[in-house]
Amino acid sequence: MTITKVDANDPDKTLSGAQFELKDSKNLTLNFTSETISGREYLVYDANGTETITTGTDGTVTLLGLPEGTYTLTETQAPEGYEQNSTTETFTLEAEKPADADSVTNGIVSLTIKNSPEAEEVTYALTYDANGGSNAPTDSNTYLSGSKVTLNTTDEPAHDKQEGKDVLFVGWSLTDTNGKVYTKDDKEELPDLVTEVTFESSNITVYAVWGLDANGDGTPDVEEGTYTVTFDQGEHGTLDDDGDGDGKIQISGILSGSNLTENQVPNVTEDVNYEFTGWKLEGDNSGKLYKTAAEIALLEVTKNMTFIAQYKELPAAGTITITPQDVTAYTGGESMSENSFPAPRYKVTAGVGVDLTDVKFTVNGEEKSLPGGAANEEIVTIDWLDVSYTHQDNNQAMESDGIAGKYTIQVITDVTAATAAGRKIAVVFGDATCTIRYVSNPNEVLGDVDTVATEIVTTEDAVDTSNGMAVAVIPQGATFYTNGKEELGLLGNSDGEEAQISLMFDELISRTDIIEEDGADTTKLLVDYAIGKGYTLTDGQFQFKYLDLVNEHDGNAWVSTNEDITIFW
Repeated sequence: MTITKVDANDPDKTLSGAQFELKDSKNLTLNFTSETISGREYLVYDANGTETITTGTDGTVTLLGLPEGTYTLTETQAPEGYEQNSTTETFTLEAEKPADADSVTNGIVSLTIKNSPEAEEVTYALTYDANGGSNAPTDSNTYLSGSKVTLNTTDEPAHDKQEGKDVLFVGWSLTDTNGKVYTKDDKEELPDLVTEVTFESSNITVYAVWGLDANGDGTPDVEEGTYTVTFDQGEHGTLDDDGDGDGKIQISGILSGSNLTENQVPNVTEDVNYEFTGWKLEGDNSGKLYKTAAEIALLEVTKNMTFIAQYKELPAAGTITITPQDVTAYTGGESMSENSFPAPRYKVTAGVGVDLTDVKFTVNGEEKSLPGGAANEEIVTIDWLDVSYTHQDNNQAMESDGIAGKYTIQVITDVTAATAAGRKIAVVFGDATCTIRYVSNPNEVLGDVDTVATEIVTTEDAVDTSNGMAVAVIPQGATFYTNGKEELGLLGNSDGEEAQISLMFDELISRTDIIEEDGADTTKLLVDYAIGKGYTLTDGQFQFKYLDLVNEHDGNAWVSTNEDITIFW
């Protein structure tokens, strides 16, 4: 068998020095011995041979003595200057020409194997571009593909000053920045810097990157830390020029060690009831306040800082005192308060400098006003105020007046007040006393006051005493006064019904519950009183009743009148 090694690009060019390994079908390597026959050198199959299968100067090697069978031929060394052929050739030697042989001549099978020339060595150059500066370093070396080179950062290029400020070398970049000088505001634009490059298939140019040193500290501003100063309006004011209305103004991009200017410190407009006292630096627990822009401008900015506006509350612009009025009534009845107590009246007193017509009250977030534009010292009802009634004997808050005695009236509504301009007005509430007089059967009276009272009439013709109750006749046009006071007014009930004046006609009540000595028997007291006045009272021929005028629609508050009263019984 003859093996011929040729150039893959030029088949007529044979190649010497190619080495092979031949294995049989059992994957055993065959050995050979060199012999010269008829002046030609051959390799003869020999189990003990030591010769390597190598193509000669004519690019061929001939193997003799191979038995029939299947073989694999693998190139183990390429000719000099050529790439190794990695293809394993498999062929079969038979009595006839094998199908996979190139040719058979004189019983010798020929096999041609091709090799491609090695690629020519290509080198690349590294260039340093000063990029608007000068004195860039040079590199005269050449580099193969795959070479990794550390850049020269020792021989830094130079640059002229810009507007009197130094321009400093930042580093090398693969990006051509066209000579741009970067400032502190260009951090986001700064190109990626490199300290080494790897060659692939082209020359490489690196460009100098330049940065301005505005603060003259020897470091490019674009590489220095920058900070943000935030001004927060706090709880009781607003910042002037707060464009987005979030209550904060931020000043960004401040170089470390720099100062704000006084003009950068915003002005504060206080809420109407507060006074701005200065700025507190967040995180500073010393209690220090920066009261002026000049004080803040003296601070060096070395970190992110937040200043929060501080305020003090102004004293109220005045005081309004709302005082419930004392009132006396009997158990039972109904009223505007939707209970059995008389409707509370209030005296509204404006302090010095307070104009009630300029005041708005707020209850549970809703704006309220005094009824009818109440004047100073006027007594009015105020339907948006709630009161409690606490019995002075047992100190318990009561829902009805079924127990006689004195009750403390207290306002329990949370009220704020302010002028139309928003200035705070203090609201102060006083206390009052509601006196509830006894009735003979309070539980019945609470259920139906008509058990002890009859509505008055204006003429005798309207009198009807068939039910055993006395009736009072008071002329048409009479004026009535709650508790004898005109200023307390005459009120109706919560259903919109006007005052209903009635005659209370009740039994006498023994006072043995509170009086142990003489005087507890009220009937005896009255008999003795009548005798003292010259009357003769015969047993079984006299009867005592308790009489009074009340307003059933105002919690049975007692009333008086300017007219005479005639009682029919």
